Amino acid sequence: MPIAHVYPGIFLIALLMAAGHVLARRSRFYGELVAPRSNARYEALDGMRGFLAVAVLIHHGMSAYMRITTGEWVTDYPIYKLFGTTSVALFFMITAFLFWGKMLKDGEHFDVRTFIRGRITRLAPMYLTLATIAAFITLYSLWPKHIPVSRLGGAMFTIYSMGICKWEVVHGFDTGLISAGVTWTLRYEWIFYGVLPLMVVLRKPRWVSIMLVAYLLYFVFTTRGWMHKPLGVSLNLLGGMIVAQIQHAGALSRINWRSRWMSIAGLLCLAAMPVVLDRNVPILLFPLTLAFFLMVVKGNTFFGVLTATGPKAIGTISYSVYLLHGLVLYLATPLLANLSGPESAALYWLALSGVGLVAVAISAVTYRWIEHPFIEMERERRQAGVPAMQITPIYAWPNHVPVTRRLAA
Repeated sequence: MPIAHVYPGIFLIALLMAAGHVLARRSRFYGELVAPRSNARYEALDGMRGFLAVAVLIHHGMSAYMRITTGEWVTDYPIYKLFGTTSVALFFMITAFLFWGKMLKDGEHFDVRTFIRGRITRLAPMYLTLATIAAFITLYSLWPKHIPVSRLGGAMFTIYSMGICKWEVVHGFDTGLISAGVTWTLRYEWIFYGVLPLMVVLRKPRWVSIMLVAYLLYFVFTTRGWMHKPLGVSLNLLGGMIVAQIQHAGALSRINWRSRWMSIAGLLCLAAMPVVLDRNVPILLFPLTLAFFLMVVKGNTFFGVLTATGPKAIGTISYSVYLLHGLVLYLATPLLANLSGPESAALYWLALSGVGLVAVAISAVTYRWIEHPFIEMERERRQAGVPAMQITPIYAWPNHVPVTRRLAA
């Protein structure tokens, strides 16, 4: 069996979704978290997060195979390359959609301080857990080499930088391999969170439209655009903002987004992506991804798959899965290296399945005892009411004080 065959990837996705189902059924804690709720407006997004996290895991599993066999951390297999790029694009769209939508909903009462504090409380605990493990592995791997304290300190700084800095190569040891390099996405998330309060002027839909047209023109007329990571990330974030604008305005509400035919159309969008990538017309990836994301936001569950127990359970722990699967891959490298020959593709996929199950099991523990307590702490703080800083949109300045500071009621 060829290593790049699509069927093992499908099997691994199904296996980990089944693991999520068992987790929710066996654990009262997770069972309550994923139980259907009548007020869950975007329930399908949780299920989609589960699929995205698993797709990234498989993408990096193929990157690990290439590193073992060729020495380079790349994914040359189109379908599995798409697993990574499309999943990350949708993750960015989810981020922009949720928080731009919150800003549109709250209006001038958008609480900047609570927002920033909430993002730090949500992202930092699990990241710092990974960073601490990575720091110990780095020190152990470099011992007893004589490395200047300044050089080692710089490496520790990048590891603990909350993803803002790229993890360094120290004396030939690539610290980024410990996390499979996933921390780069956090850099752009922090930038987005930082500038979000400054973009209140863009609440007007016409400004979002102008930005979209400008980006599309750049991407159409420059080949560099699609290869330039900051611009690609910005376009995906802008896509999420556009969907938030659509939802906020109640546009396209006459379309039956949950119909069977719409589900088929969404699956065709996914099926077209490998073809588009193979034909070297990547500009079409954005509208296909955006259309699929819009369908999910509008409530299409794709025949109930996105709201099934398994995907929702994996979606709940998806942040831990995203951060920790690289660590499990790194620790399993000696085993994977013994199964990376041309005649052992099936065994490699079997081992990768084990890596996925271990990553899910560890993530279930870290979410329960690291992520969730901080989530609850932040929720209690918001319910108790804390001092807040509010902002006024620029287009409302003639009638308002530009920046106001008030105490939350």
